[in-house]
Amino acid sequence: MKKESICIIGCGKVGTAVAFLLNRAGYPVSSLMDLNPEARKRAYSLIGAPSYDNASAAAAAAEIVFITTNDDSIENVCNEIASRGALNGNKLVIHTSGAGGLSLFAAAKKCGASIACIHPIQSFTTIEGIIDTLPGSFFGITAAEETAKSKALALVKALGGKPIFVDDRYKPLYHAAACIASNYLVALLDASSDLYQSIGLSEDDALRCLLPLVDGTLANIRKRGLRHSLTGPIARGDIGTIEGHAEALRNISPSFMDLYRILGAIALKIAQSNKFITPEQAEHINKILE
Repeated sequence: MKKESICIIGCGKVGTAVAFLLNRAGYPVSSLMDLNPEARKRAYSLIGAPSYDNASAAAAAAEIVFITTNDDSIENVCNEIASRGALNGNKLVIHTSGAGGLSLFAAAKKCGASIACIHPIQSFTTIEGIIDTLPGSFFGITAAEETAKSKALALVKALGGKPIFVDDRYKPLYHAAACIASNYLVALLDASSDLYQSIGLSEDDALRCLLPLVDGTLANIRKRGLRHSLTGPIARGDIGTIEGHAEALRNISPSFMDLYRILGAIALKIAQSNKFITPEQAEHINKILE
């Protein structure tokens, strides 16, 4: 069965990697578009498809139009190509934003085009890294119509992805969850590294100490699940240790204590649900955290 042709508008890391993987899976890439000549050149070197500096011309050349620009530009690009007659009832328009909903494609829908979002639940730093990690990753699919949903599902499978379906209403929450797990893990380790540096370790040594700890925690989560992988003083009800932490952190910076308090409240909830600690211990810990 002949696969539909692809246009990529926005040849950044994600757009270029998606084009490469879909082309490898048999989807012909008809057009690559980016305002940056270097980005077009880089994408062309990997895929070999015609490159454009005009979004409407690029969109007109394909049946499936991916808008993989930064989130703030998606709606404007869609409005532009719709106003220039590049979209119609035979087209599918897709973006890859985690937070953005289908409302970004109101102009495309008005033209009769099908619309969808496929968002990879993955962290990216390089095009090569994305090409390696996209296959096997989960993708959040958002689409209101069955035709768009089935085509988006086929694209995710061609990318080697595992689909989950996300209601358009819940996109901000869905994306916030991913940000907390990925982006805020980096922020959390940066805070831990700062604390180690405050007692004399170098940044490199701090990270070398922390990464095996994080790896071990992730291994426990994979083996035992989230709630049964909680360790440490809150899980043990070790009130004296928690009081020592609180005093030391207050002396360093209120912001570190705020972080400890917020995350400690979540850990306390887990410890209570697992019955790791007594109600009396939980009440005492809660008072320290407050």
